Amino acid sequence: MKKTLQYFKVKKELELKKLGSHFEIEGLKGEINFLDQRRFAVRIGAKQLQGFYLRQKDFVEFHCELGSYRFTLPSKSVGQEDLGSAEDLQAPMPGKVLKVLVKEGQKVKAGEKLLVLEAMKMEHAILSPEGGVIKQVCFQEGDRVGMGEELVVLG
Repeated sequence: MKKTLQYFKVKKELELKKLGSHFEIEGLKGEINFLDQRRFAVRIGAKQLQGFYLRQKDFVEFHCELGSYRFTLPSKSVGQEDLGSAEDLQAPMPGKVLKVLVKEGQKVKAGEKLLVLEAMKMEHAILSPEGGVIKQVCFQEGDRVGMGEELVVLG
């Protein structure tokens, strides 16, 4: 299967072969395991890494000891199913709430930006996985959050 990923301004079309958790990209074989909704472990050859990932509507970020990598997913290949689930309304990693963009009782659409977190010196937009009404905003701007803490309750 061919997939186009973008790393900053560099677009790369890759031939990806996926067999369970094993993959091959341009002849490089590896294995990735998603440990939970936020953590991953990958093995490529003898090298093993662990880190955190954040998937949003149009990008995926991977954070590990080698650095942080943000891959943009072209919009034509991103479907509604890529928006995520209610678990995406939890803090992907410890950080600080920079902006709260919604209020309780507000109607939101799927993919709408709800708030912005700062974690690992990067901004992370938290998007609504589906349309609905904001039942509760759990934090205010400036609050510190821990990994996995619920940020917004959507009903």
